[in-house]
Amino acid sequence: MRNERAVETHAAARSRGCGSRWWLALWPGLAPLWLAGAWSGVGLAVSFAALFNLVMITTLVYGELVTPPVRLVAWLAVGGFWAASALAAVRWRAAREAGGDEQDLFPLGLSEYLQGNWFETEMVCQRLLERNPADVEACLLLASAQRRSGRFAAARETLLGLVRQPGAACWHVEIQQELARTEESEAASKRQLASSAAPTMNLANAA
Repeated sequence: MRNERAVETHAAARSRGCGSRWWLALWPGLAPLWLAGAWSGVGLAVSFAALFNLVMITTLVYGELVTPPVRLVAWLAVGGFWAASALAAVRWRAAREAGGDEQDLFPLGLSEYLQGNWFETEMVCQRLLERNPADVEACLLLASAQRRSGRFAAARETLLGLVRQPGAACWHVEIQQELARTEESEAASKRQLASSAAPTMNLANAA
């Protein structure tokens, strides 16, 4: 009964979150700052603003000092920062509105992800999905951790399974973006393997 109530509450909060104050997720830190006056929201907002302004300046003003690959990595970092913060904001609002009696493990999973602990992130996400198999945010975070650890097939399987979940409609864009990142990362990994194998083959042919 307790788990069933948690699933029902989570689904209800998610349906409200699709159209209720969605703009709070547009800027990192805005949700806790606006709704609870938390100083952590100020720190997150200022950190993102500093990162965003730095990347903008290096792109538009000092573009000749930074190579295109570095600029791409910088913008991916900005996008990853924003996406992770948006997920955390939605999750924080849902937990705050639900007032559930079970610990929300998503912030722990997100913290592990931001530290690059892919295995620990997967373990937390698996625990979340045991509680609620329709947890869209946990599935997205799991797929991203699987992609980061090079498990592209597992990430693709997680995302394709997520598409069939009832609450996935609100996250269609994010799911498609993560699928695209998985395909790009897998292709880049294959190119890297091919390029690293080429010198070995040349040495063998020369011998």
